[in-house]
Formats: sequence, C-alpha cells, structure tokens
Amino acid sequence: MSRVKGDFRYRQVMDVIVNMMKSGVLNPGDKVPSLRKISEEQGVSISTAMQAYMELESVGMLEARPQSGFYVASGTSVPREPVTTSRPLDQPTQVKKSDLIQTILYAITDPDMVPLGCAIPSTDLLPHKELTSIMRRILSDDTEARVEYGDVKGNKFFRQQLAHYMNANGNSVSSEQLIVTNGASEAMTMALRALTRPGDLVIMESPSYFGFMHLLETAKIYALELPTSPIGGILMNDFRNALDRYDVKAVLVQPNHGNPMGQVYPDDTREEMVKLCNKKDIPIIEDDINGDFTFSGRRYGNLKKYDKNGNVIHISSFSKSLAPGFRVGWVEPGKYHEEILRQKIAGTMASNDIMQLTLAHYLASGKFSRHLRRMNSNFKAQVETYTYHILKNFPEGTRVTRPKGGFVLWAEMPEQVDTLDMYPRALNEKISFSPGGIFTSQQKYNNCMRINCGFPWDARMERSITRLGELAKDYL
Repeated sequence: MSRVKGDFRYRQVMDVIVNMMKSGVLNPGDKVPSLRKISEEQGVSISTAMQAYMELESVGMLEARPQSGFYVASGTSVPREPVTTSRPLDQPTQVKKSDLIQTILYAITDPDMVPLGCAIPSTDLLPHKELTSIMRRILSDDTEARVEYGDVKGNKFFRQQLAHYMNANGNSVSSEQLIVTNGASEAMTMALRALTRPGDLVIMESPSYFGFMHLLETAKIYALELPTSPIGGILMNDFRNALDRYDVKAVLVQPNHGNPMGQVYPDDTREEMVKLCNKKDIPIIEDDINGDFTFSGRRYGNLKKYDKNGNVIHISSFSKSLAPGFRVGWVEPGKYHEEILRQKIAGTMASNDIMQLTLAHYLASGKFSRHLRRMNSNFKAQVETYTYHILKNFPEGTRVTRPKGGFVLWAEMPEQVDTLDMYPRALNEKISFSPGGIFTSQQKYNNCMRINCGFPWDARMERSITRLGELAKDYL
C-alpha cells in the first residue's frame, strides 16, 4: 500500500512539471522549481520530489546542473494543448450583455473582493509617488491657470509628449492630430458615434473585450464576430469574406495583446487588414491600450504604421500603465479628425488639464520606459504563476492562453462548466472573475473565464484560484 501511495506522489510531481511545459510556463533552458519549493507546494517529501525529477531526467526532459538545480533540457518539446480558435456564428448579432457587465464593474469598488475580475493592475506597480510629487509642483506653480478650461483637443505640452511617445513606437503622427479624452472608453465612444448609426454593423474579434460589447449595446450597433486565433488574431479568410458579404461600417480590433485572449497580429496580417479596409474605405478602430505590456522587451507596432490614407483611428490610454484614476486617454483620428472632434465638443468639451500636465512631465522625465520594464517583469512573473496554479487546480482538460504580454489569462474549461452560473456563487465568497459569456454578443464561451493577473501572487490569490477550481469541478 505504501509503495502505491509513494508511486502516486512522485508521479503527481512529474505531472505538474510536464503540465507546466505543455502550457508554456516552462520552456527549454528554464530552471524548474527547486526541490524544496515543489515539495512544499505538492505536499510531498524532498526525496519524493527528487525521485520525480530524476525520472524526468532519465527520459531526457530535465537536466541537472551541478550547484544550480534542474532545468528543462534543451530541445525538449512537450505537445501543448492550445486554447482553441474561436468559431462564432457567421451572422450579425445585437448585443444584450449590459446588466451582467455592470455587476462585474460594481465589484471593483468592494475592497474585500479578490480582484480577479476586471483587468486592473495593483497600485503597488504604479508610480503614484512620482506622479503625486509632479502634481504638487504643478498646482503650486500657477494655480489660477489650472482651474480654467483647457484646450478642447488637450493640453499642448501633453500632446507633444504623446506624439513623441507614439513616434518612438514606429508611428508618424503630429501632436496637432491628437485629441485627449477621458480614458480610452470616451475615445471609443466618440469614434463609434462619428462612424456609425443605430443598426449599423461593426466587425470585431471573438471573444472581444466586454467593454466593447457594452458600447455597442448602448449605441444599438450590431456586432459581426469573426473567428479569432488566440495567437494571431482574426482569421484573414473570414475577414475578407465578411468585407465582401456585409455592409461593414467599421472594424474594431486589438492587435497587441488583445483582451481577453492576448493575441498579437503578425505584421503581414496587419498590413493586409489596413490595405483591404483602405480599398473599401472602411475605417479601422485600433485599441492599443495593452501595447506597452510586452514580455520580450520588444514593443509590437501599430496598424497606424501601415496607414497611408488616414483610415486607422488609433486609441489608447495610460489607465493601465500609470494612473487608472486620472482617466487620461487619447485618439489619433486620421482623416476622421473633424467628425471625432465634434463628438468631443458635444460630450465633455475638454479633459482635466492638471492630470494631463502631470503625465506630460512624467513622460518628459524619461522615467516611463524604466517603469514599463519593471512593470512588465512583474506581469510576466505573475502571469506564469497564475497559469501554473490554474492548471494545477482547475478541471482536467482546462486550456490556458499563453500571452506574450498583458496581464490577463483566458481559461477554457470542459463544456459542462457554466461560468455564468458559477459567477454569483464566487461573488458570494468575495471572489470576482469575468465569465466568458460577457465577451461575446452570442451565446458562447460559457465554459471560459478571464482571470486578472495584475496583482502579485499571495496566499489570498492562491486560496481564490483554488476555490474557483473547486467551483468549476462541481459542474463535472
């Protein structure tokens, strides 16, 4: 009996390491968890953990390095079960998801809620001390001027810093073209109002950020969701067919670390998408709010880079990277500048000048790139840790995305799991997550959920992920 139990325990450790390789948490050359760490996490003795590692070494999956530990052997390739490419219904759909979306947004304000739902970073990762110091200097410098209305397009110094920032990322924009907004959400609302009318049709990824669903529902716009790869974005054959088949008024995409699946569009896909839309004079709304969050250190470019006709409307903000509460975003509207500017005037008229100046001075200080490197290093480690614990605790057969940036994960569980039904149960236990069904206009992805990895891993997060796994297993 004891031998059977011991055999099970060392094989349990082997399975954990192999699953980490399958999910991409561990790659060739990576150091595996130490014997002490894996023994504590799996509740086994160090000798049992050693037995598991030696077994994996014997089959060529691990290699021991003197005075260093065990590493994934070079050339090791473990078949990975990726999140499946989506297959939404090929038909325009009216969005009706606002009630549940509002419930999830309300959970942000509950300090006792474990924040696995909304995609927000921990304030510990934000430069709030530096920003506060800059703001104090601005307020003490010229208080009278700071309480006046600002420029409709945004503070000039801030727009200059924005243009410098965007051009450093491979674009070619003028500060005069930029319009500052109250977060990326206002920019998106302005763009949709300028380009569409109720009943119009917009192409989007599937699944797609639930905030887009809310905007489309309130504007009474139909969504045409297209098959989307968790690696490379919208499938271009389906995209071409949709442009030929439907009267499309706009295309709404997130080419860099899309939310929720983390897709990054290849360069040839970006270029072809821009060319096709230019040919048919269909505007592209490019949401680049996650563009700065890359694990490799190399920032991916924008669709705007390929735009020669002013047909790409580029939107982003500093809400995720610097200060969510500042609500400062922007739009580079291309040839739709006047239409979108009119929407700004008809709406909020101007954006907070003090917040813009604070961010402008921070950008001018040169500290932003160093801050991003530190932030991305934390996000990468957090995403890897969350991935490991999701695969460890969620139902067998769960697939998890392997993003190249950002700080969210998309978990695809067996079909029996119903995350919409599971959500209020988790909420009652003060655990939030985003059920997959709110990321689509259709009745899909109910076996999926998005997990926010923006907070450092601790005992509270571990208990919550473990509990979500238990709740999910109840459906099997």
